[in-house]
Amino acid sequence: MISDKVNDDIQEKANLLLQQIYERQNTPSVKRKNLELELVRLIQSYMSNGLDIESILIDVTNDGINASVYLNETTNTQAKAVTTKEP
Repeated sequence: MISDKVNDDIQEKANLLLQQIYERQNTPSVKRKNLELELVRLIQSYMSNGLDIESILIDVTNDGINASVYLNETTNTQAKAVTTKEP
């Protein structure tokens, strides 16, 4: 049978280890990589649903965040868009 003191020591060491792991996961470098991974997954999901993305620009300033998505459009797609307009 493990004594209460030994059990408390084990629990304290486990708590310290969990805290260290949590702190390592919250570094700016890890947060940046997680953001990059989330962005890649989001973009891939849109592309797999048929959105033909040429480029994406994201601008972060003191005023806020601006994002622009540019699509690859073929001449046929542009022609169809023009012919569907009514005068």
